[in-house]
Amino acid sequence: MLFNFTTCINPNFQTGTYTIKTSSSLGKLLLVKVEKDPYLVLSEDEWYCSKIVVTTPEGDVILFPCYRWISRGELVELRGGRAMKVFEEDHPLLTDHRKKELILKKSLYHFNNVSELPDEIRFSKSKSSETLNTKRIIGVELKLKGLIGSVEKWESIEDMKKIFWYKKTTMSEYVTEHWMEDDFYGYQFLNGINPNMIKKCSELPPNFPVTDEMVKLFLEEDSSLQEVMEV
Repeated sequence: MLFNFTTCINPNFQTGTYTIKTSSSLGKLLLVKVEKDPYLVLSEDEWYCSKIVVTTPEGDVILFPCYRWISRGELVELRGGRAMKVFEEDHPLLTDHRKKELILKKSLYHFNNVSELPDEIRFSKSKSSETLNTKRIIGVELKLKGLIGSVEKWESIEDMKKIFWYKKTTMSEYVTEHWMEDDFYGYQFLNGINPNMIKKCSELPPNFPVTDEMVKLFLEEDSSLQEVMEV
């Protein structure tokens, strides 16, 4: 069995691919555990692992994506890259891993200071510096336009165009033209542009064009859209 640790990066931006071979059969791989050595003090404190690719004796290739920083002494469990819905899990170990991962993700956002966030969801120093610089430039621009402390209301998209006339991008222009369309609204929701303003539906609207039959493959057996919404 062949393990390839591909595109691993340390804080000095050195990259490399590491290969481990074993003649023993490991059976069906459910999870791969990766740990940063807690005792080797001469190595870097944090290590970025992109992915682990496993080639079985039968020739099957299994991808275990990581794409995160691993701190010294930290143990990370990786599952295969094939996307699965909850009811498709076929092993108690994977079900338990999913539950633990959800609990961990929720706990990450209970913090008192940004420095307490894990590195993979925290801005780098260069990005933080860039954001601060952009904030200063915008502050100067708003002051020159007389908008600092202004309480005037925007009445239309055209008003916003007059204010932000200087920094136009392809995306900003697209948004002004398509923000009222349903598919773009869905894109905004999925990408978290303003999820706090989008509320969960408790019942299907009368003109909802999607039927149970249309999404049957994505629902649990003997369930319906209405039942899923009530969960």
